[in-house]
Amino acid sequence: MNTMKKILAVLLVAAMVAGCCACGGSDSKTNNNPLEGNTYVAGFPIVKEKEKLEIMTIKQVNHGDFDEMGFTKYYEDMTNIDIEWMVTTEAEYDSNLTLMFQSKNLPDVISLPLNIFGSDRLLEYSKKGDIIQLNDLIDKYAPNIKKLLETSPEFKAAATAADGKIYSLPTVQIDSENHERFPQKLYIRKTWLDNLGLDVPTTAEEFYDVLKAFKTGDPNGNGQPDEIPLATRGIDPSFFGSFGVSFNYNNDSLYVDDNGKVGFGYGCDATKEALAFYNRLYSLGLCENYDSDSKWKTKLKNGLVGVFYYLADFTVVGTDLEDEYVMIAPFDGSDKADPVMSVSGSYYPNAYLITNKCENPIAAIRWADYLYSTDGYFLLTYGQPGDMIEKDDNGHWNYTDYDRSKDRFTFTPGFVLPYYVDDETLSIFNNKDAAGMTDLEKASQELIEETKDTYYGKYEPKNLIWMLPYDDQALDVIDQYQDNIFEYASQMMGEFAFGYRNIDTEWDAYIAELNKKGLPLVLAEYQRLYDAVH
Repeated sequence: MNTMKKILAVLLVAAMVAGCCACGGSDSKTNNNPLEGNTYVAGFPIVKEKEKLEIMTIKQVNHGDFDEMGFTKYYEDMTNIDIEWMVTTEAEYDSNLTLMFQSKNLPDVISLPLNIFGSDRLLEYSKKGDIIQLNDLIDKYAPNIKKLLETSPEFKAAATAADGKIYSLPTVQIDSENHERFPQKLYIRKTWLDNLGLDVPTTAEEFYDVLKAFKTGDPNGNGQPDEIPLATRGIDPSFFGSFGVSFNYNNDSLYVDDNGKVGFGYGCDATKEALAFYNRLYSLGLCENYDSDSKWKTKLKNGLVGVFYYLADFTVVGTDLEDEYVMIAPFDGSDKADPVMSVSGSYYPNAYLITNKCENPIAAIRWADYLYSTDGYFLLTYGQPGDMIEKDDNGHWNYTDYDRSKDRFTFTPGFVLPYYVDDETLSIFNNKDAAGMTDLEKASQELIEETKDTYYGKYEPKNLIWMLPYDDQALDVIDQYQDNIFEYASQMMGEFAFGYRNIDTEWDAYIAELNKKGLPLVLAEYQRLYDAVH
Protein backbone atom coordinates (compact mmCIF):
# COMPACT_ATOMS: atom_id res chain seq x y z
CA MET A 1 0.00 0.00 0.00
CA ASN A 2 1.46 3.39 -0.98
CA THR A 3 1.75 6.28 1.48
CA MET A 4 -1.33 8.15 0.25
CA LYS A 5 -3.49 5.02 0.50
CA LYS A 6 -2.22 4.42 4.04
CA ILE A 7 -3.14 7.99 5.05
CA LEU A 8 -6.62 7.66 3.52
CA ALA A 9 -7.13 4.29 5.27
CA VAL A 10 -6.14 5.75 8.65
CA LEU A 11 -8.45 8.74 8.18
CA LEU A 12 -11.33 6.46 7.17
CA VAL A 13 -10.86 4.23 10.22
CA ALA A 14 -10.64 7.29 12.49
CA ALA A 15 -13.86 8.67 11.06
CA MET A 16 -15.61 5.36 11.54
CA VAL A 17 -14.42 5.10 15.15
CA ALA A 18 -15.48 8.67 15.89
CA GLY A 19 -18.93 7.95 14.49
CA CYS A 20 -19.36 4.82 16.61
CA CYS A 21 -18.02 5.91 20.00
CA ALA A 22 -19.96 7.24 23.03
CA CYS A 23 -22.98 8.48 21.14
CA GLY A 24 -23.30 5.25 19.21
CA GLY A 25 -23.91 6.87 15.82
CA SER A 26 -23.87 10.10 13.86
CA ASP A 27 -27.61 10.64 13.36
CA SER A 28 -28.42 14.15 14.49
CA LYS A 29 -31.88 15.43 15.48
CA THR A 30 -32.99 18.66 17.09
CA ASN A 31 -35.83 20.06 19.14
CA ASN A 32 -36.36 23.56 20.50
CA ASN A 33 -35.41 22.87 24.12
CA PRO A 34 -32.01 23.60 25.70
CA LEU A 35 -29.26 21.02 25.60
CA GLU A 36 -27.20 19.71 28.49
CA GLY A 37 -24.30 18.06 26.72
CA ASN A 38 -25.94 15.89 24.10
CA THR A 39 -29.28 15.68 25.94
CA TYR A 40 -32.32 17.92 25.59
CA VAL A 41 -33.84 18.86 28.94
CA ALA A 42 -37.38 18.29 27.61
CA GLY A 43 -39.26 17.24 24.50
CA PHE A 44 -38.25 14.83 21.76
CA PRO A 45 -35.87 13.61 20.62
CA ILE A 46 -34.16 13.06 23.97
CA VAL A 47 -30.63 13.30 22.55
CA LYS A 48 -29.26 15.26 19.63
CA GLU A 49 -26.64 12.78 18.44
CA LYS A 50 -27.73 9.15 18.55
CA GLU A 51 -26.83 7.26 21.72
CA LYS A 52 -27.27 3.71 23.01
CA LEU A 53 -29.06 2.61 26.16
CA GLU A 54 -28.52 -0.94 27.41
CA ILE A 55 -31.51 -2.30 29.32
CA MET A 56 -31.64 -5.62 31.15
CA THR A 57 -35.11 -7.11 31.48
CA ILE A 58 -37.04 -10.39 31.47
CA LYS A 59 -38.37 -11.98 28.31
CA GLN A 60 -41.50 -14.04 28.87
CA VAL A 61 -42.49 -16.97 26.66
CA ASN A 62 -45.16 -14.90 24.90
CA HIS A 63 -42.77 -12.06 24.07
CA GLY A 64 -41.62 -11.61 20.50
CA ASP A 65 -38.16 -10.43 19.45
CA PHE A 66 -37.62 -7.20 21.42
CA ASP A 67 -35.53 -5.68 18.62
CA GLU A 68 -38.30 -6.23 16.06
CA MET A 69 -41.18 -4.88 18.14
CA GLY A 70 -43.09 -1.85 16.94
CA PHE A 71 -42.55 -0.28 20.38
CA THR A 72 -38.77 -0.54 20.07
CA LYS A 73 -38.53 0.83 16.55
CA TYR A 74 -40.98 3.66 17.18
CA TYR A 75 -39.47 4.74 20.49
CA GLU A 76 -35.92 4.54 19.12
CA ASP A 77 -36.89 6.91 16.32
CA MET A 78 -38.79 9.17 18.72
CA THR A 79 -35.95 9.46 21.25
CA ASN A 80 -32.90 9.02 18.98
CA ILE A 81 -31.74 6.41 21.45
CA ASP A 82 -30.94 2.89 20.26
CA ILE A 83 -32.05 0.29 22.79
CA GLU A 84 -29.72 -2.62 23.38
CA TRP A 85 -31.85 -5.25 25.08
CA MET A 86 -30.14 -7.59 27.51
CA VAL A 87 -32.87 -10.17 28.00
CA THR A 88 -32.96 -12.98 30.52
CA THR A 89 -35.56 -15.53 31.56
CA GLU A 90 -37.47 -15.79 34.84
CA ALA A 91 -35.47 -18.91 35.66
CA GLU A 92 -32.11 -17.21 35.12
CA TYR A 93 -32.54 -13.56 36.07
CA ASP A 94 -31.57 -14.01 39.72
CA SER A 95 -28.26 -15.75 39.03
CA ASN A 96 -27.55 -13.37 36.14
CA LEU A 97 -28.08 -10.35 38.37
CA THR A 98 -25.77 -11.72 41.04
CA LEU A 99 -23.07 -12.44 38.48
CA MET A 100 -23.37 -8.98 36.91
CA PHE A 101 -23.00 -7.19 40.23
CA GLN A 102 -20.13 -9.39 41.30
CA SER A 103 -18.26 -8.79 38.04
CA LYS A 104 -19.33 -5.10 37.85
CA ASN A 105 -20.33 -5.82 34.25
CA LEU A 106 -23.57 -3.88 34.52
CA PRO A 107 -26.02 -2.57 31.91
CA ASP A 108 -27.12 1.08 31.95
CA VAL A 109 -30.56 0.18 33.25
CA ILE A 110 -32.20 -2.76 35.03
CA SER A 111 -35.97 -2.99 34.45
CA LEU A 112 -37.80 -5.86 36.14
CA PRO A 113 -41.51 -6.36 36.98
CA LEU A 114 -43.31 -7.05 40.27
CA ASN A 115 -40.48 -6.08 42.61
CA ILE A 116 -38.51 -9.21 41.76
CA PHE A 117 -35.33 -7.13 42.04
CA GLY A 118 -36.07 -7.00 45.77
CA SER A 119 -35.75 -4.33 48.42
CA ASP A 120 -32.90 -6.18 50.14
CA ARG A 121 -30.89 -6.24 46.91
CA LEU A 122 -31.64 -2.56 46.31
CA LEU A 123 -30.33 -1.69 49.79
CA GLU A 124 -27.14 -3.67 49.26
CA TYR A 125 -26.22 -2.33 45.83
CA SER A 126 -27.28 1.26 46.42
CA LYS A 127 -24.98 1.35 49.46
CA LYS A 128 -22.13 0.11 47.26
CA GLY A 129 -22.86 2.80 44.67
CA ASP A 130 -23.76 0.31 41.94
CA ILE A 131 -27.29 1.80 41.75
CA ILE A 132 -27.43 5.58 41.57
CA GLN A 133 -29.86 7.87 43.41
CA LEU A 134 -32.53 9.52 41.28
CA ASN A 135 -33.82 12.44 43.38
CA ASP A 136 -32.14 15.24 41.42
CA LEU A 137 -32.79 13.57 38.07
CA ILE A 138 -36.50 13.24 38.85
CA ASP A 139 -36.73 16.82 40.09
CA LYS A 140 -35.06 18.33 37.01
CA TYR A 141 -35.84 16.03 34.10
CA ALA A 142 -38.81 13.75 34.87
CA PRO A 143 -42.03 15.80 35.20
CA ASN A 144 -44.39 12.80 34.96
CA ILE A 145 -42.61 10.86 37.69
CA LYS A 146 -42.27 13.99 39.81
CA LYS A 147 -46.00 14.65 39.58
CA LEU A 148 -46.81 11.07 40.59
CA LEU A 149 -44.63 11.25 43.69
CA GLU A 150 -45.83 14.71 44.67
CA THR A 151 -49.51 13.85 44.38
CA SER A 152 -49.20 10.38 45.97
CA PRO A 153 -47.33 10.72 49.28
CA GLU A 154 -47.77 7.01 50.04
CA PHE A 155 -46.00 6.08 46.81
CA LYS A 156 -43.21 8.57 47.44
CA ALA A 157 -42.75 7.18 50.95
CA ALA A 158 -42.57 3.64 49.59
CA ALA A 159 -40.02 4.69 46.95
CA THR A 160 -37.77 6.53 49.41
CA ALA A 161 -34.98 4.62 51.13
CA ALA A 162 -34.04 5.09 54.78
CA ASP A 163 -31.35 7.62 53.77
CA GLY A 164 -33.97 9.83 52.10
CA LYS A 165 -32.86 8.91 48.57
CA ILE A 166 -34.84 7.37 45.73
CA TYR A 167 -32.95 4.62 43.93
CA SER A 168 -35.67 3.09 41.76
CA LEU A 169 -38.87 3.88 39.91
CA PRO A 170 -42.14 2.02 40.53
CA THR A 171 -44.87 0.63 38.33
CA VAL A 172 -48.24 1.99 39.47
CA GLN A 173 -51.62 0.51 38.47
CA ILE A 174 -54.53 2.26 40.14
CA ASP A 175 -57.11 1.81 37.41
CA SER A 176 -60.35 -0.05 37.92
CA GLU A 177 -59.68 -1.97 34.69
CA ASN A 178 -57.03 -3.93 36.60
CA HIS A 179 -59.05 -6.96 37.64
CA GLU A 180 -55.81 -8.68 38.76
CA ARG A 181 -55.88 -6.47 41.84
CA PHE A 182 -58.16 -9.24 43.16
CA PRO A 183 -56.21 -12.41 42.31
CA GLN A 184 -58.56 -14.80 44.12
CA LYS A 185 -62.12 -13.95 43.18
CA LEU A 186 -65.00 -16.03 44.52
CA TYR A 187 -67.08 -17.92 41.93
CA ILE A 188 -70.27 -19.94 42.48
CA ARG A 189 -72.23 -22.24 40.15
CA LYS A 190 -75.35 -20.14 39.57
CA THR A 191 -77.10 -22.91 37.64
CA TRP A 192 -76.79 -25.18 40.67
CA LEU A 193 -78.28 -22.48 42.89
CA ASP A 194 -81.17 -22.10 40.45
CA ASN A 195 -81.73 -25.85 40.19
CA LEU A 196 -82.06 -26.04 43.98
CA GLY A 197 -84.01 -22.79 44.38
CA LEU A 198 -81.25 -21.15 46.42
CA ASP A 199 -80.02 -17.57 46.65
CA VAL A 200 -76.41 -16.43 46.53
CA PRO A 201 -75.06 -16.84 50.10
CA THR A 202 -74.11 -13.67 51.98
CA THR A 203 -73.18 -15.04 55.43
CA ALA A 204 -71.08 -17.92 56.71
CA GLU A 205 -74.13 -19.96 57.69
CA GLU A 206 -75.77 -19.35 54.33
CA PHE A 207 -72.51 -20.38 52.66
CA TYR A 208 -72.50 -23.58 54.74
CA ASP A 209 -76.13 -24.31 53.86
CA VAL A 210 -75.47 -23.84 50.13
CA LEU A 211 -72.46 -26.17 50.19
CA LYS A 212 -74.48 -28.77 52.08
CA ALA A 213 -77.26 -28.50 49.49
CA PHE A 214 -74.71 -28.89 46.67
CA LYS A 215 -73.43 -32.02 48.39
CA THR A 216 -76.79 -33.70 48.98
CA GLY A 217 -79.24 -32.15 46.52
CA ASP A 218 -77.90 -33.51 43.20
CA PRO A 219 -77.78 -30.02 41.58
CA ASN A 220 -76.29 -31.38 38.35
CA GLY A 221 -79.23 -33.77 38.03
CA ASN A 222 -77.29 -36.89 37.08
CA GLY A 223 -78.47 -38.96 40.04
CA GLN A 224 -74.90 -39.44 41.27
CA PRO A 225 -73.31 -37.95 44.44
CA ASP A 226 -70.36 -36.63 42.44
CA GLU A 227 -70.66 -32.92 43.19
CA ILE A 228 -67.75 -31.14 44.91
CA PRO A 229 -69.29 -28.20 46.79
CA LEU A 230 -66.04 -26.23 47.35
CA ALA A 231 -62.69 -27.04 45.70
CA THR A 232 -59.55 -25.36 47.01
CA ARG A 233 -55.79 -25.45 46.56
CA GLY A 234 -54.71 -24.85 50.13
CA ILE A 235 -56.56 -22.06 51.91
CA ASP A 236 -57.09 -19.13 49.58
CA PRO A 237 -56.29 -15.77 51.21
CA SER A 238 -59.64 -14.35 50.13
CA PHE A 239 -61.31 -17.03 52.27
CA PHE A 240 -59.72 -15.32 55.27
CA GLY A 241 -61.12 -12.06 53.93
CA SER A 242 -64.64 -13.19 54.76
CA PHE A 243 -63.57 -12.98 58.40
CA GLY A 244 -61.97 -9.55 58.06
CA VAL A 245 -58.37 -10.56 57.31
CA SER A 246 -57.10 -8.99 54.11
CA PHE A 247 -53.83 -10.22 52.69
CA ASN A 248 -51.75 -8.03 50.44
CA TYR A 249 -49.81 -10.45 48.26
CA ASN A 250 -46.91 -7.98 48.10
CA ASN A 251 -46.24 -7.28 51.78
CA ASP A 252 -45.45 -10.57 53.50
CA SER A 253 -48.94 -11.13 54.95
CA LEU A 254 -48.82 -7.96 57.04
CA TYR A 255 -51.80 -5.76 57.80
CA VAL A 256 -52.46 -2.49 59.62
CA ASP A 257 -55.42 -2.04 61.94
CA ASP A 258 -57.47 1.12 62.36
CA ASN A 259 -55.06 2.32 65.05
CA GLY A 260 -52.05 2.05 62.78
CA LYS A 261 -50.68 -1.08 64.43
CA VAL A 262 -48.88 -3.55 62.16
CA GLY A 263 -49.92 -7.17 62.59
CA PHE A 264 -49.22 -10.60 61.10
CA GLY A 265 -52.13 -12.01 59.12
CA TYR A 266 -51.43 -15.61 60.10
CA GLY A 267 -51.41 -14.78 63.80
CA CYS A 268 -54.64 -12.87 64.52
CA ASP A 269 -57.92 -13.99 66.09
CA ALA A 270 -59.83 -13.54 62.83
CA THR A 271 -57.55 -16.09 61.15
CA LYS A 272 -58.33 -18.54 63.93
CA GLU A 273 -62.04 -18.02 63.26
CA ALA A 274 -61.56 -18.55 59.52
CA LEU A 275 -59.55 -21.73 60.00
CA ALA A 276 -62.16 -23.14 62.35
CA PHE A 277 -64.89 -22.56 59.77
CA TYR A 278 -62.79 -24.05 56.97
CA ASN A 279 -62.12 -27.14 59.10
CA ARG A 280 -65.85 -27.48 59.71
CA LEU A 281 -66.48 -27.56 55.95
CA TYR A 282 -63.56 -29.90 55.28
CA SER A 283 -64.43 -32.37 58.03
CA LEU A 284 -68.02 -32.65 56.78
CA GLY A 285 -66.94 -33.36 53.20
CA LEU A 286 -68.22 -30.01 51.90
CA CYS A 287 -64.76 -29.02 50.72
CA GLU A 288 -62.08 -30.92 48.86
CA ASN A 289 -58.51 -29.65 48.82
CA TYR A 290 -55.99 -30.40 46.08
CA ASP A 291 -52.22 -30.22 46.25
CA SER A 292 -52.05 -30.45 42.46
CA ASP A 293 -53.17 -27.70 40.09
CA SER A 294 -53.85 -30.22 37.35
CA LYS A 295 -56.16 -32.34 39.52
CA TRP A 296 -58.03 -29.25 40.70
CA LYS A 297 -58.45 -27.92 37.17
CA THR A 298 -59.62 -31.31 35.92
CA LYS A 299 -62.45 -31.32 38.46
CA LEU A 300 -63.45 -27.83 37.35
CA LYS A 301 -63.36 -28.59 33.64
CA ASN A 302 -65.38 -31.75 34.20
CA GLY A 303 -68.14 -29.63 35.69
CA LEU A 304 -68.05 -31.14 39.18
CA VAL A 305 -67.33 -28.03 41.30
CA GLY A 306 -69.82 -25.64 42.85
CA VAL A 307 -67.57 -22.97 44.38
CA PHE A 308 -63.94 -21.98 43.88
CA TYR A 309 -61.51 -19.08 44.15
CA TYR A 310 -59.46 -18.00 41.13
CA LEU A 311 -58.29 -15.07 39.05
CA ALA A 312 -60.70 -15.65 36.15
CA ASP A 313 -63.34 -18.35 35.79
CA PHE A 314 -63.19 -18.86 32.03
CA THR A 315 -59.47 -19.69 32.14
CA VAL A 316 -60.11 -22.81 34.25
CA VAL A 317 -63.68 -23.99 33.59
CA GLY A 318 -63.55 -23.40 29.84
CA THR A 319 -65.96 -21.60 27.53
CA ASP A 320 -68.62 -24.33 27.79
CA LEU A 321 -69.13 -23.75 31.52
CA GLU A 322 -68.16 -20.12 32.12
CA ASP A 323 -71.74 -18.86 31.77
CA GLU A 324 -72.81 -21.17 34.59
CA TYR A 325 -70.65 -19.37 37.14
CA VAL A 326 -70.97 -15.89 38.60
CA MET A 327 -68.51 -13.84 40.62
CA ILE A 328 -69.86 -13.08 44.09
CA ALA A 329 -68.92 -10.92 47.05
CA PRO A 330 -67.11 -12.44 50.02
CA PHE A 331 -69.59 -13.91 52.48
CA ASP A 332 -69.75 -12.23 55.89
CA GLY A 333 -68.12 -14.70 58.24
CA SER A 334 -67.74 -12.70 61.44
CA ASP A 335 -69.67 -10.31 63.65
CA LYS A 336 -66.36 -8.68 64.63
CA ALA A 337 -65.22 -7.35 61.26
CA ASP A 338 -66.57 -6.55 57.80
CA PRO A 339 -65.61 -8.88 54.95
CA VAL A 340 -62.84 -7.76 52.60
CA MET A 341 -60.97 -9.17 49.63
CA SER A 342 -57.31 -9.97 49.54
CA VAL A 343 -55.51 -7.82 47.02
CA SER A 344 -52.43 -7.66 44.91
CA GLY A 345 -50.50 -4.44 44.99
CA SER A 346 -51.26 -1.44 42.85
CA TYR A 347 -47.71 -0.31 43.46
CA TYR A 348 -44.64 -2.32 42.45
CA PRO A 349 -41.32 -0.80 43.50
CA ASN A 350 -37.87 -1.37 42.02
CA ALA A 351 -39.18 -1.54 38.46
CA TYR A 352 -36.48 0.65 36.88
CA LEU A 353 -32.97 1.27 38.19
CA ILE A 354 -30.05 3.18 36.68
CA THR A 355 -26.59 1.76 37.37
CA ASN A 356 -23.31 3.59 37.84
CA LYS A 357 -22.23 2.29 34.41
CA CYS A 358 -24.73 4.57 32.67
CA GLU A 359 -22.86 7.43 31.02
CA ASN A 360 -25.99 9.52 30.45
CA PRO A 361 -28.41 9.12 33.38
CA ILE A 362 -30.34 12.23 32.24
CA ALA A 363 -31.26 10.44 29.02
CA ALA A 364 -32.06 7.26 30.95
CA ILE A 365 -34.48 9.00 33.33
CA ARG A 366 -36.12 10.93 30.49
CA TRP A 367 -36.51 7.69 28.52
CA ALA A 368 -38.47 6.20 31.43
CA ASP A 369 -40.42 9.35 32.27
CA TYR A 370 -42.46 9.25 29.05
CA LEU A 371 -43.82 5.82 30.02
CA TYR A 372 -45.58 7.52 32.96
CA SER A 373 -47.56 9.74 30.60
CA THR A 374 -50.86 8.85 28.95
CA ASP A 375 -49.48 8.40 25.44
CA GLY A 376 -46.41 6.66 26.85
CA TYR A 377 -48.63 4.13 28.61
CA PHE A 378 -50.51 3.36 25.39
CA LEU A 379 -47.25 3.02 23.46
CA LEU A 380 -45.94 0.57 26.02
CA THR A 381 -49.21 -1.34 26.32
CA TYR A 382 -50.15 -1.69 22.64
CA GLY A 383 -47.03 -0.94 20.61
CA GLN A 384 -46.53 1.80 18.09
CA PRO A 385 -49.60 3.59 16.67
CA GLY A 386 -51.11 1.32 14.04
CA ASP A 387 -49.96 -1.94 15.60
CA MET A 388 -53.02 -2.51 17.78
CA ILE A 389 -54.44 0.97 18.37
CA GLU A 390 -54.41 4.38 16.75
CA LYS A 391 -55.53 7.85 17.76
CA ASP A 392 -58.56 9.46 16.13
CA ASP A 393 -59.13 13.15 15.35
CA ASN A 394 -60.61 13.68 18.83
CA GLY A 395 -57.46 12.48 20.54
CA HIS A 396 -58.97 9.15 21.61
CA TRP A 397 -57.26 5.80 21.14
CA ASN A 398 -59.12 3.03 19.31
CA TYR A 399 -58.32 -0.55 18.33
CA THR A 400 -57.12 -1.14 14.79
CA ASP A 401 -58.15 -4.18 12.78
CA TYR A 402 -54.98 -6.01 13.83
CA ASP A 403 -54.23 -9.71 13.45
CA ARG A 404 -56.09 -11.23 16.42
CA SER A 405 -53.87 -14.31 16.35
CA LYS A 406 -50.94 -12.23 17.59
CA ASP A 407 -50.32 -11.70 21.29
CA ARG A 408 -49.87 -8.01 22.15
CA PHE A 409 -46.44 -8.85 23.52
CA THR A 410 -45.26 -9.45 19.98
CA PHE A 411 -45.69 -5.67 19.56
CA THR A 412 -44.33 -4.44 22.88
CA PRO A 413 -42.40 -5.58 25.97
CA GLY A 414 -45.27 -4.19 28.05
CA PHE A 415 -45.27 -4.80 31.80
CA VAL A 416 -41.54 -5.57 32.11
CA LEU A 417 -40.94 -1.81 31.80
CA PRO A 418 -42.28 0.76 34.32
CA TYR A 419 -45.49 2.73 33.78
CA TYR A 420 -48.34 4.58 35.46
CA VAL A 421 -52.03 4.06 34.69
CA ASP A 422 -55.24 5.26 36.31
CA ASP A 423 -58.83 5.67 35.20
CA GLU A 424 -58.11 9.13 33.81
CA THR A 425 -55.44 7.61 31.58
CA LEU A 426 -57.86 5.03 30.25
CA SER A 427 -60.63 7.58 29.71
CA ILE A 428 -59.23 8.45 26.30
CA PHE A 429 -59.44 4.85 25.12
CA ASN A 430 -62.54 3.93 23.15
CA ASN A 431 -63.37 0.28 23.71
CA LYS A 432 -64.62 -1.60 20.70
CA ASP A 433 -68.22 -2.64 20.32
CA ALA A 434 -68.81 -6.27 21.21
CA ALA A 435 -69.31 -7.06 17.52
CA GLY A 436 -65.68 -6.16 16.85
CA MET A 437 -64.21 -8.26 19.67
CA THR A 438 -62.85 -11.78 19.65
CA ASP A 439 -64.37 -14.23 22.13
CA LEU A 440 -61.31 -13.83 24.37
CA GLU A 441 -61.58 -10.04 24.28
CA LYS A 442 -65.27 -10.24 25.16
CA ALA A 443 -64.60 -12.56 28.08
CA SER A 444 -61.79 -10.33 29.33
CA GLN A 445 -63.93 -7.20 29.16
CA GLU A 446 -66.79 -8.95 30.93
CA LEU A 447 -64.36 -10.03 33.64
CA ILE A 448 -63.21 -6.44 34.14
CA GLU A 449 -66.74 -5.10 34.40
CA GLU A 450 -67.84 -7.88 36.74
CA THR A 451 -64.85 -7.24 39.02
CA LYS A 452 -65.58 -3.51 39.10
CA ASP A 453 -69.23 -4.14 39.95
CA THR A 454 -68.52 -6.79 42.58
CA TYR A 455 -65.40 -5.69 44.45
CA TYR A 456 -64.08 -2.23 43.63
CA GLY A 457 -64.97 0.35 46.27
CA LYS A 458 -66.88 -2.26 48.30
CA TYR A 459 -64.52 -4.92 49.59
CA GLU A 460 -61.11 -3.31 49.39
CA PRO A 461 -59.09 -3.22 52.62
CA LYS A 462 -59.06 0.13 54.40
CA ASN A 463 -55.44 -0.03 55.46
CA LEU A 464 -52.66 -1.29 53.25
CA ILE A 465 -48.92 -1.47 53.70
CA TRP A 466 -47.08 -0.54 50.54
CA MET A 467 -43.56 -1.86 50.14
CA LEU A 468 -41.56 -0.50 53.06
CA PRO A 469 -37.99 0.70 52.42
CA TYR A 470 -35.64 -1.48 54.47
CA ASP A 471 -32.64 -0.19 56.37
CA ASP A 472 -29.75 -2.25 57.73
CA GLN A 473 -31.31 -2.69 61.16
CA ALA A 474 -34.61 -3.97 59.77
CA LEU A 475 -32.92 -6.20 57.23
CA ASP A 476 -30.73 -7.83 59.88
CA VAL A 477 -33.75 -8.72 62.03
CA ILE A 478 -36.02 -9.74 59.15
CA ASP A 479 -33.34 -11.92 57.53
CA GLN A 480 -32.66 -13.61 60.85
CA TYR A 481 -36.22 -14.53 61.80
CA GLN A 482 -38.78 -14.05 59.03
CA ASP A 483 -38.26 -17.14 56.87
CA ASN A 484 -38.59 -19.49 59.84
CA ILE A 485 -41.70 -17.65 61.05
CA PHE A 486 -43.43 -17.87 57.66
CA GLU A 487 -42.46 -21.48 57.09
CA TYR A 488 -43.86 -22.48 60.48
CA ALA A 489 -47.02 -20.37 60.09
CA SER A 490 -47.76 -21.77 56.62
CA GLN A 491 -47.35 -25.32 57.89
CA MET A 492 -49.66 -24.71 60.84
CA MET A 493 -52.35 -23.12 58.65
CA GLY A 494 -52.69 -26.45 56.87
CA GLU A 495 -52.59 -28.52 60.04
CA PHE A 496 -55.37 -26.48 61.62
CA ALA A 497 -57.45 -26.31 58.45
CA PHE A 498 -57.33 -30.03 57.73
CA GLY A 499 -57.76 -31.14 61.33
CA TYR A 500 -54.30 -32.49 62.08
CA ARG A 501 -54.23 -30.14 65.06
CA ASN A 502 -57.11 -28.98 67.24
CA ILE A 503 -57.49 -25.24 66.80
CA ASP A 504 -59.43 -24.84 70.07
CA THR A 505 -56.76 -26.42 72.26
CA GLU A 506 -53.55 -25.73 70.32
CA TRP A 507 -53.93 -22.18 68.96
CA ASP A 508 -52.37 -20.54 72.02
CA ALA A 509 -49.35 -22.81 71.74
CA TYR A 510 -49.04 -21.86 68.07
CA ILE A 511 -49.00 -18.15 68.94
CA ALA A 512 -46.44 -18.80 71.67
CA GLU A 513 -44.20 -20.57 69.18
CA LEU A 514 -44.49 -17.67 66.71
CA ASN A 515 -43.35 -15.34 69.47
CA LYS A 516 -40.50 -17.69 70.38
CA LYS A 517 -39.38 -17.67 66.74
CA GLY A 518 -39.07 -13.88 66.82
CA LEU A 519 -42.38 -12.56 65.52
CA PRO A 520 -42.51 -9.61 67.97
CA LEU A 521 -39.03 -8.53 66.87
CA VAL A 522 -39.98 -8.68 63.19
CA LEU A 523 -43.24 -6.80 63.73
CA ALA A 524 -41.41 -4.15 65.76
CA GLU A 525 -39.12 -3.49 62.79
CA TYR A 526 -42.02 -3.31 60.35
CA GLN A 527 -43.83 -0.99 62.76
CA ARG A 528 -40.78 1.28 62.93
CA LEU A 529 -40.49 1.37 59.14
CA TYR A 530 -44.22 1.98 58.75
CA ASP A 531 -44.27 4.79 61.31
CA ALA A 532 -41.31 6.46 59.59
CA VAL A 533 -43.27 6.96 56.36
CA HIS A 534 -46.74 7.67 57.77
